[in-house]
Amino acid sequence: MLKVRETVVAALEELAALSELLGENPFKVRAYANAARTLSKASQPVESWGEPSVLEALPGVGKAIAEKVREQIATGSMHKLEELRTKVPPGVRELLGVPGLGPKKAGVLWRQLGLQSPGELEYACLENRLVTLPGFGPKTQAKVLEGVRLLARRRGKLLLPSALEAQTALAARVEEAVPGARWLFAGEAVRLCPVVSGLELILEAGRAAEAAAALGLFPSAPGLFEGESPEGAPLRLRAAAPEHMGSAGVWFASGEPFREALRAELTRSGLAWTEEGLWREGRPLPAPSEESFWRAAERAPVPPECRELPEALAEDLSELVTEGDLRGAFHVHTDWSDGGATLEEMVAAAEALGWEYVGFCDHSASAVYAHGLEPERLLAQRAAIAEAQARHPGIALFAGVESDILGGGELDYSDELLATLDLVVASVHGRFGLDEEAQTERLVRAVSHPATTMLGHPTGRLLLSREPYAHRWEAVEEALVRAGAAVELNANPHRLDVDWTRLPSLRRRGVPVAVNPDAHSVAGLADVRYGIWAARKGLARRGDLLNTLEREGAGEWLRSKKARLG
Repeated sequence: MLKVRETVVAALEELAALSELLGENPFKVRAYANAARTLSKASQPVESWGEPSVLEALPGVGKAIAEKVREQIATGSMHKLEELRTKVPPGVRELLGVPGLGPKKAGVLWRQLGLQSPGELEYACLENRLVTLPGFGPKTQAKVLEGVRLLARRRGKLLLPSALEAQTALAARVEEAVPGARWLFAGEAVRLCPVVSGLELILEAGRAAEAAAALGLFPSAPGLFEGESPEGAPLRLRAAAPEHMGSAGVWFASGEPFREALRAELTRSGLAWTEEGLWREGRPLPAPSEESFWRAAERAPVPPECRELPEALAEDLSELVTEGDLRGAFHVHTDWSDGGATLEEMVAAAEALGWEYVGFCDHSASAVYAHGLEPERLLAQRAAIAEAQARHPGIALFAGVESDILGGGELDYSDELLATLDLVVASVHGRFGLDEEAQTERLVRAVSHPATTMLGHPTGRLLLSREPYAHRWEAVEEALVRAGAAVELNANPHRLDVDWTRLPSLRRRGVPVAVNPDAHSVAGLADVRYGIWAARKGLARRGDLLNTLEREGAGEWLRSKKARLG
C-alpha cells in the first residue's frame, strides 16, 4: 500500500501548490500542506484510512480533507484537484517542478510575465526579466535559472550547450576509468544537434565492459551498455573492434538519411558498410579512425555536423561557413530595454571579438514586459549610438529596433520613425495561439512591410519548451523572396530559429540569412557559434550568410534594403 500513501500525499501536495499559485485562502493552503506531511508519516496502516474517523483523528486532518483523501483512495482522483488543474495551463504546472521556485513565485511569473513553461522561464532569466519583479532580484533570478536547468536535465533531453558540457565531463570519467583505452564520441552531440536525447560513445571491445562498470551502465544487447549520465540523459556505450572503430564512429555519428545514402553509394562502389566495419569482397578494410574510414571508402570526409542531408555527399564542402567567416551581427540588446549590459559594454565586447559591425535592436514600445522603447527613448538611443560611433570608429554601429509584430501583422511605430533607422528586425512576441491562417497572414504582412529588414526568430519556438506557432512556412518564405528581406537564424541555443532544415530552400531561393546572437549580455555574443554550427548542418556557404559580408558590404546591403522605403 506504499503506492497509495505516496499517491495521496502527492495529490495533497499538488492541491496545496495549485491553491497557493491561484491565490486561494492561505489557511487552506497550509491545511493541505500540513495534511500531506502528516499522512506521509502517519503510523496508521493505509488500509485503515478508508474507515470512518480514522483520518479525522490525525492532527491536521479535518473532515473536509479526510473526505478528499477517501475520495482519492476510492476513485483514484480528487474532484477539487481536478478542478484546480483545469484553471492552470499544463506548462504553468510544470513551473512547480522547478527546484527553489515555489508556487507563489510561479504564480507571479505566470500572471505578470505570462510565462507558461520552464523553457520560457529560462529564456526570461537570460533576458533579465525577473530582476524587477516584486520578491525577485539578481540572486533569485540566478537561483531560478539554476533550478530550470536542473529540471531540464532530469527530463533526459539536453540543449546542445548542456550536452557538450556533459560530454566533456564524461570524457574525464572515461579517461579515469580506462586509461589508455581507445574510444570516441558518437550520436547527436557529435553532430551538434540543437537538442540531444542522449550521449553515446564507442570504446574498444576489450575494455568496454570495464568502462561500462565504472560508468554504472548495464548490458542491454551484445556489445551495447546503457544507463544514465549524471546529468540525467540516457548514456549508451558501444563496443567495437579496434580496427573498425572509425567505421563504427562514422556510422553512429551520422543521421539516418545521410547514413543510408552513404551506404548506398559505397555498395555501388563494391563496398559493404555496417555498424561493425567496412569490407570489400568480404575482405575487411581496417579503419581504426574516422580519417582512415574516409580514405578506405575513397570519399572526401564529411564533418559530423553535416551528416544529416544526403546532399552533403554530392556537394563541395570546402566553402562551408566557419566561425571565422563571421564579420558581425545585426541583433543584440542593451540595458536600454531588457539587456544586462550597457551600450558601451556591448560595443567593447563586439570589438574584442574582432567584429567589424554590430546592430543594436532593443525591444519596441509594445514589449512593455521588456521595457520596450517608446518613440522618444528610441530616438534618444539612436543619438547615443551615434555618440558611441564617434568613440569607436573601428566598428560600424547600426541603429535599429526589434519591432514587435502586432496581432494583425503591423509593426510598432510610424513608418516615418521606422525610416530613420538603419534596420528593423520584425519579431513575434505574443499571440502565439492564432490559427494557422491568421498567423501566416500576420507574418506575411510584417515581412512585406517596406521597413522590415529581416524576420526575427521566425517560428517562435523555444527548444524543449514551446513548439513553433501554427503557420505555413512556404507562404512566409515566398513573402521573404518578394520583399527582398532577410531571415534570422537566431543563434540563442534555446531558439536556433530558423531551423537548419530550411536553409537549403532559402539558399536556392536567394533569401539572405543572418546569424544573430539576440544577445542580452556580453556573454551572449558568443552564442553566434551555435548559429554557425546550425548553418553548417544546413550546408550553408560563406556567401549564404548576410553577416559574412565585410563592413562596407553589410552597410551597403542595409542601405539598399532601406532604399525600398522610398
